[in-house]
Amino acid sequence: MVTPWGGHPLVTQLMKGMFNSHPPKHKYSHTWDITLVTKSLASLGSNRLLSLKQLSLKLAMLFCLERVSLRKLDLAHCRVLPEGMEFVLSATHKWGSSDQL
Repeated sequence: MVTPWGGHPLVTQLMKGMFNSHPPKHKYSHTWDITLVTKSLASLGSNRLLSLKQLSLKLAMLFCLERVSLRKLDLAHCRVLPEGMEFVLSATHKWGSSDQL
């Protein structure tokens, strides 16, 4: 029986040695504290008092925090309600289906 080259003891030993001498790097070099962002957004006060630019930036940050892509928002799927606007995502997330939006 022939051993595949990946199962050969010398190859296995070499790969272990390479892994130990050059371990994989972390996916993220650093993390940040999300509470700083949420406190800053909360300190802006009522949405009614914000300028359109401030409100747009606040909305964009909230979408980023929720990991919603702004590309998936479509004005054709927007409804104006008395209490504000409602957007329906036009595409499914990679973690769910359209009935889970």
